[in-house]
Amino acid sequence: MYKDDYNIALKALELINQRLNISLPEDEAGFIALHLHAALENAGLSNTLKNTRLVSQLVSTIENHLGKHIDRDSIDYLRLVTHLRFAIDRLEKNSPVVNELLASIKKKFKKAYNIAIQVAKVIEDTLGKKVPEEEIGYIAIHIQRLINTI
Repeated sequence: MYKDDYNIALKALELINQRLNISLPEDEAGFIALHLHAALENAGLSNTLKNTRLVSQLVSTIENHLGKHIDRDSIDYLRLVTHLRFAIDRLEKNSPVVNELLASIKKKFKKAYNIAIQVAKVIEDTLGKKVPEEEIGYIAIHIQRLINTI
């Protein structure tokens, strides 16, 4: 989910193993990446971990509704995850979002919009905050992109 942080963590893990003459498992790179991300974003580790789990849950929700697996290496997955992370951040900071395309999105991308509503319900249940319709519309755009490519 944090590909750049993970790649740096892999290099850090390799360096640790070489310098200390030990053999930490590659799984530790994931934990190092979470710490890096939390530090770079000035967020607490527990908040970063909570949001990472939430984004994973949201991706699973989308996959379940589409009935297909989303390629974790695709640009569309990266765009979706990036948008979800920023959407969660906006909700936590109560930052407003404007979507002048909302009416068009609802009309043109009905399936994607309905899936986005389900995604919003998961977010609301987890964060206890209402997801604005405008944000749901933006999530629907990313889901529509996935519908078109998978």
